[in-house]
Amino acid sequence: MSVILSNAIESHITHEVTYASSKILNEFENGISKASHIAIPSIVKQITNQSADSDLLNKVYELVDQISSKSDNILNNLSEVLVENGPIKKLGITLLDTIFDKNSNTVSAEMASESFIKVDSANQILIMSAVLILAHISKKQISKSEIINIQETQVPIIEKKEINLDNFETLETHEFLKVETKKEMVKKPTDSTPKPIANSKNPTTESKSFFEKNSILLIIISIIAVFGILFFFVASSRESQVITEAPKKAMPIVKVETQPQIITAADITQLGDFIDFTLPNDAILHVPEKGFEKGLLDMVLNNSNSLDESNWWLNFDNVYFEARDTKFKIDSEEQIKNLAQIMNSFPKVKIKIGCYTDNLGDKQSNLLLSEARAQSLRSALIVLGVQASRLTAEGFGDQFSISSNDTETGRAENRRIAVKIIEK
Repeated sequence: MSVILSNAIESHITHEVTYASSKILNEFENGISKASHIAIPSIVKQITNQSADSDLLNKVYELVDQISSKSDNILNNLSEVLVENGPIKKLGITLLDTIFDKNSNTVSAEMASESFIKVDSANQILIMSAVLILAHISKKQISKSEIINIQETQVPIIEKKEINLDNFETLETHEFLKVETKKEMVKKPTDSTPKPIANSKNPTTESKSFFEKNSILLIIISIIAVFGILFFFVASSRESQVITEAPKKAMPIVKVETQPQIITAADITQLGDFIDFTLPNDAILHVPEKGFEKGLLDMVLNNSNSLDESNWWLNFDNVYFEARDTKFKIDSEEQIKNLAQIMNSFPKVKIKIGCYTDNLGDKQSNLLLSEARAQSLRSALIVLGVQASRLTAEGFGDQFSISSNDTETGRAENRRIAVKIIEK
């Protein structure tokens, strides 16, 4: 099916490809990866859905033939498609025009929206994916008939709510079901094996005892019973352990893995109306009037701010992390890009990035987590063109709390990532 073909092609989108592509297009690597995994299935689906159109399929395979001599080089150096404007790239564009009827811009726009990259970048990834598909078809020598068969096997068999085992022989005729496991599950009757007659009694079956006829069922029941007994004893022992240990320990030992140290985004409704702010390089930021970006701009432009005062740390309000994850969520990228725009507009500004946790869990583990998160943000800014010499990053763990760690509300405020201007 097209999903299988898409997965095979997507295997070429390695870390090396996404990393190199992110450098070329000046985008985040996870955005490149997500865009690629949208583009490839979209193109494959268009080809397979229109495979009955012989003229269209012939045009596709004319492109495959033209790329065949270069397929190995393309698969080994895929990101180079993004920097060259020669005949290889034109083949990808021609494929897109053919299958999308010169309307691939809609796909690019959707990719950009879903993966949070620029539309131009999405268009480049779409072209690269088209070239990859042509090269893959050539390399694996996938024939026209196989492409047509992919479409034919997409009959919605699995949409049936109930599967009648009597029809399994019919299902086996489809190519994607011809595997040994299916053959073993359903054995076709042969001429030497008489078919049972409806409502007739089988003397061989009747001669077997109840236990012989239901041996598998009894084995399953026995296994369930054993696990049930084990679960009961384990649960009982844990309960008794909690009861006996409770008087000895006022507070339970907090394990690191049970303290996710999640950093959440701010409530957007509390940040005021959105305003447009024009930067010195003519870039326009559309940001909340009480948000992080506006606060940072005020600090940059206000000469009365003392850079030595510790209270000039400014917390991000839309950069956040999942449980113990060192990679920020993709929704954080807009604010990080805004920060990069500000930094690139004010080339003398230098900042320090600080990350913090609450006081729950292992102190050393939390310190390492905060350090990794701060460095993750610093790396993202470097990818976006900010000079590394203008950026420092440090993790402080549970130090420098800004609220009480006695409540979840206070702990949530302490789990944060912030910026301090150290030179301007």
